[in-house]
Amino acid sequence: MIEYPNPDIVPTKVKNTALKYAYTYIVQELLRLRHNEEGAKFRNGDITEAEWQTFLTDWFSPRRQIITDDLVELRQTIKDYVIQFKDKISLEDILN
Repeated sequence: MIEYPNPDIVPTKVKNTALKYAYTYIVQELLRLRHNEEGAKFRNGDITEAEWQTFLTDWFSPRRQIITDDLVELRQTIKDYVIQFKDKISLEDILN
């Protein structure tokens, strides 16, 4: 298991970004599960192909795009911090 740095030395913006990323990832997983549930309804004949396509176009795709955009933006913020902190963190000390 990774030994994480003392939380007191982690900047607030890093903590907030990590929490937002974790939350957004959870939302993405919930969206994926909903997609699978609706897909199962379609495969089982509980909804029509038109209803399935409407779900994909009107409900699923817009939400997927928002979540994807948010994750990309948060990843970039994290990458920016990697550049800023890469010399202050020793992998040898963390991954023992």
